[in-house]
Amino acid sequence: MKLRHIEIFHAIRTTGSVSRAARLLNISQSAVSKTLGHAELQLGFQLFERVKGRLKLTPEAQSLAPDIEKMMHLLEHIRSLATNIHQHPAGSLKLGCLPSLGLHLMPRAVSLIRQRYPDINIEITTGHESELIRKLRSREINIAFTFKPNDYPDCMVSTIAKVNMVLAGPQSGHIKDPRQVDFSKLITYSEGDPVTRIIESMAVPNQFTNQVKVETYYVAAAIAEYEDRLAIVDEFTAKFVLEDQSRYIHFDPPITLELVAIYREQGPPSTLEKQFIGGVRRLVRHEHAYGQQTR
Repeated sequence: MKLRHIEIFHAIRTTGSVSRAARLLNISQSAVSKTLGHAELQLGFQLFERVKGRLKLTPEAQSLAPDIEKMMHLLEHIRSLATNIHQHPAGSLKLGCLPSLGLHLMPRAVSLIRQRYPDINIEITTGHESELIRKLRSREINIAFTFKPNDYPDCMVSTIAKVNMVLAGPQSGHIKDPRQVDFSKLITYSEGDPVTRIIESMAVPNQFTNQVKVETYYVAAAIAEYEDRLAIVDEFTAKFVLEDQSRYIHFDPPITLELVAIYREQGPPSTLEKQFIGGVRRLVRHEHAYGQQTR
């Protein structure tokens, strides 16, 4: 017997007629009759006989009934479990992110997901892109949040949003021409950093003098806060590190980096992980919309 045969058998047994079974299953009477006939043909015996206007089990069907009842209970359990997983996904989130994202964005995203699912376990590690990819490959984390990375053939990349980059330091207004930046005061990053590529597109190497090089955006923003230095950082870092928000300015037109979620090609995100990514996406868009209104 196929699963559909079992469902039809159970519906007729429960309701006592083909018409009521059809209503219970939300299908036509002819579909019920056809499926029942197909089941009886496969089995080689009748399943029901009419007694006083009601369909009753034949002796052969009565032998099948206890096991079919157990199977229907199991099916109902599976349906209930699937619904529960969808509405209340259990398990854990093992995430990695850049240090700058761990200051402001990730804590808010964690708070958002835990409001809906307070019982989940969450592990977050921070690191640079290469370290996050290593942990992703070794399955220490399942998703890495970073800015547009290098190409990794064994990983999949999902774009979340574009994040504005700003110039942190003792200036005000908007920069309409990147060449206005005093590169002698600009804090730089390691060679593989995505901001380094932005800086390289704006300047020639001999413009850098008395150089300060750091590994993280929040360290760069903090130095710019206390010294006569400039730093190109993401807007989240600037808002968190700089007490006076007039101490960072936007580029016009905007300079942006893509914030992405990276996961293993053979390990696509679970329902819970997709919901977390969606929460991060909404937070970034909200921040961007709010920033547009307040400028």
